[in-house]
Amino acid sequence: MKCTGVAVWGVVGVAGALLGGCGSSGGTKVDGGGTGGSGGTKVDGGGTGGLGGTGGSGGGAENDCHDAMTKFCDRAQTCEPGSFGLSGFTSLADCVSYFEASCDDAVAAPHTGRTAALVQQCGDGWAAMSCADFVQGKSVPACLPQGGTAPVGGSCNNDWQCATGVCWQTASTCGTCAAVTTVGQPCQVDATRGLLCPDNLVCTEADASGSMLVCSAYVPIGGPCIQTEVCGDNAYCDPTTNVCTQLPALGQSCSGIYDIDNCDPTQAASSCDGTTCTPVAAAADGQPCGTVNGTYFRCNGECSNWNGTTGVCHTFLPRGASCTSTDLCVADTPCNGGLCTSPVCDGTVSSGNDAAVAASVIPAGARERRRVLRWPGMPTGATPRR
Repeated sequence: MKCTGVAVWGVVGVAGALLGGCGSSGGTKVDGGGTGGSGGTKVDGGGTGGLGGTGGSGGGAENDCHDAMTKFCDRAQTCEPGSFGLSGFTSLADCVSYFEASCDDAVAAPHTGRTAALVQQCGDGWAAMSCADFVQGKSVPACLPQGGTAPVGGSCNNDWQCATGVCWQTASTCGTCAAVTTVGQPCQVDATRGLLCPDNLVCTEADASGSMLVCSAYVPIGGPCIQTEVCGDNAYCDPTTNVCTQLPALGQSCSGIYDIDNCDPTQAASSCDGTTCTPVAAAADGQPCGTVNGTYFRCNGECSNWNGTTGVCHTFLPRGASCTSTDLCVADTPCNGGLCTSPVCDGTVSSGNDAAVAASVIPAGARERRRVLRWPGMPTGATPRR
């Protein structure tokens, strides 16, 4: 049995659902030590396109992406030190390598609007961002998908290929360029990642009735809320006051806070065991994951051989590595033909069976949980496995 779960940081955004032993539904399996939570995720614009596709800019682009992701991960480590343990990252290099591949893909993809200049501006923007803005989920303009030329209905691997800046994954191999959802409109449905909204917005209940989910703006600490998803990385929605409230930190009580699993990521990494915020650390490849001597070790990959308490961490395989259908490849890259790679989606408009679905009414129980770290170009509302 494989127990998958937790993860990537929100780069900006912390708190998910610690629902129990093995991870439940969905998508990218980040932090295999799994402690529940639904989700999936698209990293840096969702890019998983093959390197070397039309528009690729070779080693220079890769170096730009490495620099930008280094700045992003450094900001995350500085502003949300707990996010690394919560994401299963044992080092800055772990974080950079996880996100760099999808940045390279976005630069190389057909119809992409992501240029080396924008990648550099994106990284510089992260480096200059205040921790207050970072924790609140603010975005850097150059990091937001823009300039793509693939039309609505065109096949895509990442947001940067689409003229709308939105690529939804469907039941097909490639995703589909879709229309943009705005504040107050229903969240869009992605077959692999669930309910999504564009950058800077989050999928949340429209009102206390919970009868409909819409894309909403984030709310600062002290602001009104209906559910935790709208609050910053270090906050939750207090069900009594309906106000975004600071999350408890390591050693503090989290009893009665039912809408969170992770505790304040701006402090030492910890998660709520139902009563107290207890320690969390990152497991290295081949090391035990799960609960060991009172600390929960999370894996940036999957926690296999799960016995209900512990397992063995198997981190994501790098791009180009040999794989089988049961392996996890980095940054949502599937295992194709025995290698971690992805097909190149060239923007061609299909017959219609790939069309993105926009739901008018979505049951509140189906909503995504908050991610831990938010990354450049990641659609707000997407959630890595926990």
